Amino acid sequence: GLSIYLVRNNKLTSASALSNAKGDFSSDALAISANPLLACLPEHWAVKEQSSNSMGSSPWLFSCDSTTGTCSRTANGTQSESACARSCVGGRRPKAAPAPAPAGTRAAKVCKASDPALDLTNGGDFYYAADDGQLQRMCACSTIDYARIGGNDGCPTCAQGTLDACQLESISGQDPGFGHSLAIFGPAPLITSLRGLARLSGALPGGLNVISMDELTTLEGLGNITRIGQEG
Repeated sequence: GLSIYLVRNNKLTSASALSNAKGDFSSDALAISANPLLACLPEHWAVKEQSSNSMGSSPWLFSCDSTTGTCSRTANGTQSESACARSCVGGRRPKAAPAPAPAGTRAAKVCKASDPALDLTNGGDFYYAADDGQLQRMCACSTIDYARIGGNDGCPTCAQGTLDACQLESISGQDPGFGHSLAIFGPAPLITSLRGLARLSGALPGGLNVISMDELTTLEGLGNITRIGQEG
């Protein structure tokens, strides 16, 4: 089965945030295509070059935009992505991921995606957040069996502020339809960063999907995931 599915993310330049995650990252377990700017991948991923992708084809490094305080891959870049992020201060510093609350200060809320209280959209074999209200309820959970954001029509109203405040700390299973543990489907034009998922840590029992998220440039925020399983 597939472990990671990254497809049609038009501004995505880097997946290196997943470098700490272990799992089966053989070429048969990775579906990565139609990400035209994607150039930075974890070294241990056995990715096959695809004609619709520019993965690994560019030697460009990252440089800091001193006006916005953000890093981007440029022809005259001199730093790795992580080094640039540490040193780039500029006019405004990129919004930091929220720090987890100290142990014991927040009551754990254990959820299932099918819980009536979450009132997520029923996709037949799974439940998902189709709008910002549903995403807010999902993000109030500290643990959930699987998390799917967006469906066939993405999540047009899902807001960056909602994701930034997300309380999810662990995912315990995978959806019964496809075997995804974490799936994020666009279009979701208001979401430009996954940093709000920085509280999420540990293993994903199933697969990871990021599809048609056109405003994402990196997967920063997923760096505390330690293992990624497979679909099915």
